[in-house]
Amino acid sequence: MNIGLQPFLQEFDYTSSFWSIVNVSGTAPSARWGAAGGIDPRVTNNALTNTLYMAGGFDGKMIYDLSEVWAFDIAGTLSSNLPNQTTGTWSQKSISNTIAGRVGIGGTVLGQKIVAVGGCTSASSSQAILDASCAVQDAQVIDTSNGGILAPKPCLAARIDPVVVPNMNSGSSVFGDQVFVLLGTFNSTLWNDGGGLKDGEVVGVITSRLSHDRSNLLCRRCSTQDPVGLCLPSRCLQWC
Repeated sequence: MNIGLQPFLQEFDYTSSFWSIVNVSGTAPSARWGAAGGIDPRVTNNALTNTLYMAGGFDGKMIYDLSEVWAFDIAGTLSSNLPNQTTGTWSQKSISNTIAGRVGIGGTVLGQKIVAVGGCTSASSSQAILDASCAVQDAQVIDTSNGGILAPKPCLAARIDPVVVPNMNSGSSVFGDQVFVLLGTFNSTLWNDGGGLKDGEVVGVITSRLSHDRSNLLCRRCSTQDPVGLCLPSRCLQWC
């Protein structure tokens, strides 16, 4: 039975292995899928450890702007003897400018920043999405703490559904503001990635210098066949 999109949330207890519906308050976003966001598990600030972020999304008819950003704050205790005691509050974040929505994006969260990569700005042609001919060659960094938006310079073939993950290595403070982009689907008749996807290409994006000088947002490519480093003013790093 097709019951359509259902705007409710559930929380999973790993210890006792059960799902529980979260008691939600506040004005919630409309039901959708394919949004960018999540939570950064490295965050240690108690005020942020239970905050999830969501930007954009698609409901089958409408693509929501990436600049439509929501925060969901979870509170309470979830346990086998308190199965229905968690609460969640939605709030919409104020973002400085409008970013067109996308379908088939890849995204992750760094602290309070949402990073979204690739996707298509239109869903009017399912074939264009399937063959990735509508994919855009950009990335967006949305800082939910101040509403700022910045975009790294493009350096990888435009694609849909890339995997975007934070660099979890704690060996350097630089790594905390770095994401890796890998996989995804691109149209080989429109783009030439030099065999990067086939060779296990990984793209690194550093988002730490979120000033209005976009040249400070760095994006570098490497593959398992040709490891390269990311050079900063004071040192060079290598991750492949």
